[in-house]
Amino acid sequence: MARAHRVFGVLVPARYRDFALMIACAQEVERFANQANVENDAVASFYEEIGFFPPVKYFPGIIGGVCVMPNIGLLSRLDDTTLLRAIRDSNQRKKARADKRPP
Repeated sequence: MARAHRVFGVLVPARYRDFALMIACAQEVERFANQANVENDAVASFYEEIGFFPPVKYFPGIIGGVCVMPNIGLLSRLDDTTLLRAIRDSNQRKKARADKRPP
């Protein structure tokens, strides 16, 4: 049972979920900015004016790597929550847009 606690403790840390959520939010802001013909960087720089926002600008790239999305996939097997589905959906939409861009 102790091993299961350690494995689960690796999957659930807030940093994975929060990191993916912040990037998914940045992806969404980028989509809105593109639809409004507004520079995404200009929108993101506005965050600096808001004192309680994190001081980090999240780049709206594709969420990849060896831990974030795979861990979200494993957690989704336990409970496929709205939050986890939103992160996966946003990331899939980002990948689809990236695939359509000319090299």
